Amino acid sequence: GLLVSFSVTGDCSIDGNTVSIVGAGSCTVTASQEGDDNYHAATPIDRTFTIDKATPTVTLTTSTASAAYGDSVTFTATVTSPAGSPTGTVSFSATSPTLHSFCGMQPLSSVNGVQTATCTITTALPANVTAYTIAADYNGDSNFNNAVDTESQTITKRELTVTGRTANDKTFDGNTSVTFTGTAELSGVIGNDDVTLGGSPTFAFATNSVGDNKAINQTGNYTLSGTDASNYTLTQPTYTADITASVLTATITADAKIYDGTDEAIINGCSFTDGLVAGHDNITCILPPGTGSPSRVRSTFNNKNVGTGKAITAITGITIGGPDASKYSFSGGAATGSGSGSDGIITRAELRIVPESNQSKVYSNDASTDPTLTYNFTGF
Repeated sequence: GLLVSFSVTGDCSIDGNTVSIVGAGSCTVTASQEGDDNYHAATPIDRTFTIDKATPTVTLTTSTASAAYGDSVTFTATVTSPAGSPTGTVSFSATSPTLHSFCGMQPLSSVNGVQTATCTITTALPANVTAYTIAADYNGDSNFNNAVDTESQTITKRELTVTGRTANDKTFDGNTSVTFTGTAELSGVIGNDDVTLGGSPTFAFATNSVGDNKAINQTGNYTLSGTDASNYTLTQPTYTADITASVLTATITADAKIYDGTDEAIINGCSFTDGLVAGHDNITCILPPGTGSPSRVRSTFNNKNVGTGKAITAITGITIGGPDASKYSFSGGAATGSGSGSDGIITRAELRIVPESNQSKVYSNDASTDPTLTYNFTGF
């Protein structure tokens, strides 16, 4: 038989008898027979067919299925087809529950031989109780149809905290009141979002007892307001502070004594003055053990001289007792004091003049016979 040859025009190519599609559009195949010595050439025959665009597969993924408002989330769309490599752009949007467009049209680029478009957002999607449906729309090109894939994305409210305020330590005063240093302010707001801290909570120590890192109770809450407040949730602050023991001042008293040439003072009692809190004063002042024989708590007056209200030298070893003792401290266990009334008094010693014996005479008007009288002092 005679040989027939084929040629093509349009969006196709030919190799031998095999026609390959090179793009969407149309392809015309022409069959020709040139004849020979015995036959005239045949009239060429054309056959034209349409080449439709291929529909690619779009696969959308998210870097995290659940993110807090303001966190970075990256959406990646890959566009594949056995018919070749799609080109063009991908549009990203949230189609539900509310339409949000973001990132614009991102170009496809080849990543490890795969056509990929990416979109990274931070605050493009408001926080929402319902998960968003994210769509990646491939916009097609001359050879490929549009295609779309969707992915679920949860955007939760971003947590804000209250900073800038510190609870102050205090000395035991019998109540639970607490004071603060600084001003409360929000921490964690994204960019220039319109979010304002409000509310007027009050605070008090959980108990009035002495202790470190004591819990502070809050009544009422801080609140959020502003056009962007719905994207945030507020964690209420937690405060602690110390209540330290009230420092007491102790006073000692001493027995009154008769001048004996020494400054020794015998302590007969002690009491606490400065630092006591009304209603929490059920305490006792306990003297240290006595010394010497007989056993006495001993100190000294400021000097040995006669006087009243005399200053008494400090002693150590005094302690606090009683049901409220834990609320107080007594630095060093030392106390000074001065007497009042019968305390802290050195009185004068009594001296006596005693004539010596055997000093007498028989009555006479003769003064020359008077004896020389002598005497002694006692009581030193």
